[in-house]
Amino acid sequence: MKVRADGPIGDGGVKLPNPTGPIVKVRADGPIGDGGVKLPNPTGPIVKVRADGPIGDGGVKLPNPTGPVVKVRADGPIGDGGVRLPIPTGPIVKVRADGPIGDGGVRLPIPTGPIVKVRADGPIGDGGVRLPSPTGPIVKVRADGPIGQ
Repeated sequence: MKVRADGPIGDGGVKLPNPTGPIVKVRADGPIGDGGVKLPNPTGPIVKVRADGPIGDGGVKLPNPTGPVVKVRADGPIGDGGVRLPIPTGPIVKVRADGPIGDGGVRLPIPTGPIVKVRADGPIGDGGVRLPSPTGPIVKVRADGPIGQ
């Protein structure tokens, strides 16, 4: 199953689908808006989620997929004020957040699983930004670029 949302994804309670299946790929392109936008929470043996473009302010929730193999990537600027990156679970989890990560309560994922890899690239902002505290037998965390005050 493949789910793709192109173009701007709006404000205020927008919900993208929560697909299930043996192989699930979800991609959201373009700006992702403010205020309660929820990206999908797919489940399946193999799950790939990618969110491109600016990710907005105020309650935007990226997916929390589950499955034996989970890959999540968030590209572009990640906004201010309560943006939550995914909290995937599974035996193998890879999470990557690229581009500037904003100020004020942005939370990077806290995935769990036997094998966990988390990478955050670009400047990481000021004021309550939380880097992940993943747990598992094998954990790798990498944060690149300036990390704020």
